[in-house]
Amino acid sequence: MDLKKVALMVFGILAFFVIAGVLVFFSGILTSGAEEEKAEARFNVLEMGNAGNYGYVVYDFSGEGNITLVSYRKEAAREITVIRDNEGIEMEKFDEFVEMLKPLEKYGYVIKISNSRILGDGIYVIPTGAMPTYVLDDLKNNVTNGVVIYLGEKNLVLRGGMQERDWYNELTPDQRDRILTYEKTLREYMEAGNYTIVTDILENKWSMDNKVTYSIAGNGKRTSKVPIKDGRYVRVIYDLGTRIGLTDSVALKPVSNILLPEPESKYPSQDSVLVFRLNETDGIAYFTVTKDGVELESKKLPTVVNGSIFREVLEFDKPGEYILRVVDNSGTIASGILHVNELKVEHYGRTGYNNYFHVTVDGVPLKSAEVEANLENSTVTKKFFVSDGELTIGAQLRNGENVFIMKIEGETVKVPVIYEEENIFDVYVKYGIPGALLVLAVYVGARFSRKPVYVLRATEGSKEIRREVKIKTADLVEAFKNIREDIKIGKNPITVQEFEMAIKRYVTKGADVTDGNIEEILKRLVDRGVLESHRQYYQFAGEGNVKEKALLRMIKEKLIENGISFKTAGKRFITKDYEIGLFGEKFKNKAIIVVDDESEIKKIMDGLDPNEKAKIRIKEANGMLTFVPIDKLDEML
Repeated sequence: MDLKKVALMVFGILAFFVIAGVLVFFSGILTSGAEEEKAEARFNVLEMGNAGNYGYVVYDFSGEGNITLVSYRKEAAREITVIRDNEGIEMEKFDEFVEMLKPLEKYGYVIKISNSRILGDGIYVIPTGAMPTYVLDDLKNNVTNGVVIYLGEKNLVLRGGMQERDWYNELTPDQRDRILTYEKTLREYMEAGNYTIVTDILENKWSMDNKVTYSIAGNGKRTSKVPIKDGRYVRVIYDLGTRIGLTDSVALKPVSNILLPEPESKYPSQDSVLVFRLNETDGIAYFTVTKDGVELESKKLPTVVNGSIFREVLEFDKPGEYILRVVDNSGTIASGILHVNELKVEHYGRTGYNNYFHVTVDGVPLKSAEVEANLENSTVTKKFFVSDGELTIGAQLRNGENVFIMKIEGETVKVPVIYEEENIFDVYVKYGIPGALLVLAVYVGARFSRKPVYVLRATEGSKEIRREVKIKTADLVEAFKNIREDIKIGKNPITVQEFEMAIKRYVTKGADVTDGNIEEILKRLVDRGVLESHRQYYQFAGEGNVKEKALLRMIKEKLIENGISFKTAGKRFITKDYEIGLFGEKFKNKAIIVVDDESEIKKIMDGLDPNEKAKIRIKEANGMLTFVPIDKLDEML
């Protein structure tokens, strides 16, 4: 049997297993997809109330989406009447406007159109461009408790034609609390395109006190809160994809005695202390703590005499809201809320020695914080800094699991990071035929591409089996953009290693690229004017001074790698001992001016007039200014 026949037989056997693998793989996807479709979202309100300075909602949910809590002053109806008035101004798009309100029906609103000139107690939308006097009279005479949503000018009225009148300032504060105005005609509102009216109605904007929006995901019971100052009601608006709606509370009684723990918001390992005072009570008083509708603690208080002082240490460590109450026979006589923060640190990428982490508190990026970090197998601890939720830690990782131990805001957090370099053979071993199919798909797709521009030689295992994958410039550009977004560096230049990561992530689907091929591609992109570079840092052409931006990024990374705290001010990095930046910046303290190399120092000095040169020499002599080539900056740090 000749080699050709053997090859055909082998190919046939492989094809059979590949096809079988595809069928099994995709049937699994279809099955799991069908199962996912069956799992509908749920959202059930279990309790609504107020405690201390907040209104709150306890709910049971499953799914992912957003909820908005609104505190408001006036009870709101869910019947909307849109007034069609023939005397209205620029009302040609009336029908289109009414159609735009229809999404409110999903939240339980009833929408109808009327030409009646009598207002009831619902919500009345008046898109007339000028205020009809029959509406104004009802408002001013308090004939209606309804809400008016008005599109038009605040100084025009309709009375057998349009007249000028400063009607809005004639209303009392209480009457204004029942009117929401958009100072546009209906035509102007529809053409402007900024359609907020649906959201404004949902949130009772005319009498809104406060609102807070939360992102939720997962399932179980949870409590969310909203500040409540002048409000008497709380509304929760939920949107979990297949499950949307809203629920309103009953009128809430004002809280006369507010419990304020110190701190009111704490981290799990912190203690919070509550000191409160009680006057006479109706029978025995109890101090209670509930979380997500479940009572965690009920403590009988000693006999209360007029002006008794009590002290409680709150040691709760599970993230969430804790409702604090003092109750007696008459009900709740004091209340408040303790919040325990949820601190999360997630590793999301690595380039070179730099490891990138997201740091959030209650799902929101942590604005700024100092971090002490070390690897579990090391006793060396260094300081790093969180900025807008981003944390970069320079560390050389060993193959396998590495555990970062971080101390943030008094909390100790362990973050495991798996570091391993996989080739395609490893992918096949882990994921079987579907994993191999990904590489095969890339290869086949690239081979049939009509406009090949570059050839990537992707290795596949220890035997160095190579496949050529052709790729277009547009795909390289897209990968370049994507990796910038992934590592969150804006329009700063990226390294060769980061571009290689982009290729593996977005082009070869994990396959390694042969040595020298990445540099060759980058060189061609530079030659074609797509990219520009300096010191092996690359950015798109026309994005600014690449040399300057490359040096600034190198400075920042060296500060991070050396564990030095800094703040940025323009193009300066400010530490407690000195400021670092490029020549031309205005330094307020001791300055380290970074240059590309020694020859640049001479060029700078030669270009100065005698007075400027003398000033620099004096600062150098006084130790207030130092020129340092970027390659020697580590020595200075």
